[in-house]
Amino acid sequence: MDALRRVGGDAHETMKRLFGEDVALKYYEHLARPPPTTARVNTLVTTPEQVAEELRGHVPEALKGSVAVVEGLPDVVLVQTLGPVDRSPSNLSKVWVSRKCGEAVLRGANIFAPGVMAAETSLTVGMRVAVRGT
Repeated sequence: MDALRRVGGDAHETMKRLFGEDVALKYYEHLARPPPTTARVNTLVTTPEQVAEELRGHVPEALKGSVAVVEGLPDVVLVQTLGPVDRSPSNLSKVWVSRKCGEAVLRGANIFAPGVMAAETSLTVGMRVAVRGT
């Protein structure tokens, strides 16, 4: 039900009418989950297994299983992302970013000035903020 709070009334009513409440809710939950990250491996230089092992060295222990070589694609490594995670308490100042910047943030990137579309005036350097997409 949390996903419903993020969807406008008309959109939800249309989805519910076309597909039913259960399918609409599953669809919203799917949209709230960030996509996995894929890495293409130069197999002339290294192997996908070596790249996956290197990546596992950079993720927390609990997430080591989220890095895998894709079966059937000999040069692809997949890193599953966590989500949906709501880490934006209402007391934080907000920053609105472009779609591409938002996608990068979902994969752990920092935000830089070119990706910022708008921000509240109360921001200071180093401040924790809630990131919103435009």
